[in-house]
Amino acid sequence: MKIFLLEVDFKQSSEIKQFIIEKEFECDSVKVGNQFLRQFRIFPCHLFIPDINMPGRNQKPQLC
Repeated sequence: MKIFLLEVDFKQSSEIKQFIIEKEFECDSVKVGNQFLRQFRIFPCHLFIPDINMPGRNQKPQLC
């Protein structure tokens, strides 16, 4: 299973990604909301985990 993570906090991102990898899942991560939106469209994943406090994007998510 491939998981895509957006977490702006470096420490939290590292801890979450390490946990996911230890559970033997693949994980790609970004720390910037705009980069997440660009890569989300091209990164084939089964699950995405967005940071609830994306700078400039704190509103209900809109999926295409």
